[in-house]
Amino acid sequence: MMRISFGYGSRYSWYAVTVVFHLPAVNKIIGAVPVYSQDYEQALRITPRSPDVYYNRGLAYFYKQDYDKAIADYTQALLLNPRYSNAYHNRAIAYYMKKEYQKALADIQRMQHLEFKIDDKLLKALRDKVTAE
Repeated sequence: MMRISFGYGSRYSWYAVTVVFHLPAVNKIIGAVPVYSQDYEQALRITPRSPDVYYNRGLAYFYKQDYDKAIADYTQALLLNPRYSNAYHNRAIAYYMKKEYQKALADIQRMQHLEFKIDDKLLKALRDKVTAE
């Protein structure tokens, strides 16, 4: 198996690099919906500390409407990279889809605390949902 060194001591296989970086980009370009596959499991065996693999697998679960598994993967991505704003954003959406508005709002507020721009209308809508509960 061909190996690529990124210069900081770790070694990643070409396979993992392809799954993490190239497949999501290609899917975005052609408008494909992420599909869960064993490729994510293989990539996690090779690079178990990659927040991107967890994030991308979470996307695949999200599109399958398996929100619990999506949330678990976004959470794992956040444990590995606490500033991963896309993971907070997508986890908030998954919580919203499960009608767990308080958790969705908490993730959006974490993004705001990390100085990511949040749409005021989104924040207001979530706060309204929380107060309506």
